[in-house]
Amino acid sequence: MNVKEAISEIVNINRVIVDNELDKLLPRTKEMQEGYNLKVKPLLEKFKKKYGFSERTFIKEILLKCDYLDIYNLTLKSFGNWGQKINSYIWASFYINNENQRPASHSIQLYVLIDHLGLKFGFDYGDKIQNNNELVKTIQSDDALQKLILNNIQKNNLEVIKLKAGSPNIIYDHKIDNNIIKVKDDFKNWSNDIHIIKSYLAKEVPKNVEEEIVLTLNSFMPLYKSQTSYSKVEDVGYWLYSAGANAKDWDNQFKNGFMSIDYNFPDDLNDFNSKDDLIDSSEDYGYEEGNMNTIRALWDFSNDINIGDVVISKKGRSKYLGYGVVTSDYIFDEKEVDYKHKREVKWIKKGEWEVEGKLPVKTLTNITQYSDYVEKLKNKLGIVPKNETPSATEFDVDKILENVFITNNDFQNIVDILTTKKNIILQGSAGVGKTFIAKKIAQALQEDYSEENIEMIQFHQSYSYEDFIQGYRPNKDSFELKNGIFYEVCERAKKDTSVPYFLIIDEINRGNLSKIFGELMMLIEADKRGEKNKIKLAYSSNEYFFIPDNLYIIGTMNTADRSLTIVDYALRRRFAFIKMRPKFNEQFHAFLSKKGLSKEIISSITNKMTTLNDIINSDESLGDGFEIGHSYFCSYKSGEHNKWLSNVFKYEIIPLIEEYWFDDKQLVEEYTSIIES
Repeated sequence: MNVKEAISEIVNINRVIVDNELDKLLPRTKEMQEGYNLKVKPLLEKFKKKYGFSERTFIKEILLKCDYLDIYNLTLKSFGNWGQKINSYIWASFYINNENQRPASHSIQLYVLIDHLGLKFGFDYGDKIQNNNELVKTIQSDDALQKLILNNIQKNNLEVIKLKAGSPNIIYDHKIDNNIIKVKDDFKNWSNDIHIIKSYLAKEVPKNVEEEIVLTLNSFMPLYKSQTSYSKVEDVGYWLYSAGANAKDWDNQFKNGFMSIDYNFPDDLNDFNSKDDLIDSSEDYGYEEGNMNTIRALWDFSNDINIGDVVISKKGRSKYLGYGVVTSDYIFDEKEVDYKHKREVKWIKKGEWEVEGKLPVKTLTNITQYSDYVEKLKNKLGIVPKNETPSATEFDVDKILENVFITNNDFQNIVDILTTKKNIILQGSAGVGKTFIAKKIAQALQEDYSEENIEMIQFHQSYSYEDFIQGYRPNKDSFELKNGIFYEVCERAKKDTSVPYFLIIDEINRGNLSKIFGELMMLIEADKRGEKNKIKLAYSSNEYFFIPDNLYIIGTMNTADRSLTIVDYALRRRFAFIKMRPKFNEQFHAFLSKKGLSKEIISSITNKMTTLNDIINSDESLGDGFEIGHSYFCSYKSGEHNKWLSNVFKYEIIPLIEEYWFDDKQLVEEYTSIIES
């Protein structure tokens, strides 16, 4: 179909309506009906005969090519109403289907409109949306959403105007009426009378206008996150994928463990610096302007998919065929004929599942941000990503948490944070079990527990980049380049991406962190992992290095160490900090009871330490970061318990009291008496 030609014909129909002032006639009158039958109906019948459907359905067909209609549970509405009231425009729009309200009037809308002047498409509000609406307030306050809108405006040359909400007939001469706003200055005052549009006069409609409409409206789909439950974004990416046209190559790819998206593109996609660079070069490779989805899919395939992402195989728009987990970065094999562009995939499940609604047409679609839809797919296909945190039923929590005095739920939360962030720091005073719990976390995340996948190191003030990553070391005759522990554990993790690896850094705040991590400070971030973010190391000008997605970093930090400076912001924002407190709780009681200590002794320990920690916590010069942990009392094995307890107090707890209040002998004596009583 020639979309530009069809749009021109609809414009001409609308021009006939306006020129004959038919839009000014009252509905259901004889005059209106006669005008419609004489002037409009023949043109509409001609259009339908030529294109196979009505002009209203034609606009619907354009919008149906936008992605995620079914995923977002959007309703598609077209409007023209010729025959009852002759309108000088027709339009179609998406809106949120809210059963408790009049949906179109209470929703944001993405629309296409054709009138007697030309074509317009963009972002609009229903006329019942008020300025206290959640969408309006979200745009006013959400920096990420503002950036999205602003980027779309600039990228797509969109115009921002102010007009009464709910009016689809946005005038073309708004520039003359000074309705243009300065977007950067108006976000805080964003209101329901702001519209974002792209408009073309009839003579200006471009040849590839359908592609432009679809891509522009798709770019605004994330706006719906502010009014739907699809705002959660998982760390694991989820992709819909077709293994060739109508999944013709699915059996082969499943058997041989890969996915491919070629389109006969001959060159290495790593040679292009950006998506725009690839798009700009597309004509040189024989791609027409109207086929940019192909180019964008190639970019997404080579750059946006990550190791560990889940790929759901589909057939057409009606069936799911299975799923797998991506196990490699982008691979270009110039020797291949059919599969130059590949990724290795561990396909896990194969079958056929019917789709509710219809799937996107595209070969490759990122569905990660539509969390409700993803959850439905996970339940439907039984998807459990390899790098997703095992549930409590998948590892023996009670066994792992033996001698760990935190709840199953708290422990699971820590594990969840690590799998998302990739880097955590367990912070707390001495004796709260930071290192012990770090090892337990590593155990929980391994299906087949192996200490070989765990490396431990302790930072100190003299520890350097050369020790940690790479540097020259003396040998018998000269110097040689040697790799540090971080480099080695990364290389081991790269060779076996199916299992997690762990680096536990004890006393992480004792080292000069910026110096130790060097240029890798950026790469430890969760979204900077993988080969696509590789860089050259300081001592290896010819070698590229990256941090694999299956490496987890767990640091421990003693908050009571006065000799250390505060962790700098650069590292702090790359780690999740988890505060750990002393646990003189029921689990602590049960642990000591199993060791043979009496209830009276355990209660005495608990009461004394609780009292002392309350004092520490209330001291302005100390605080909860100096509380004394429970692990000092976990060393009892057997024998004379009174002597053991006396030694713990005398040689471990009282020295801490003397250190905390070294400048006040009277307080030391007072607080020591609590322990000795």
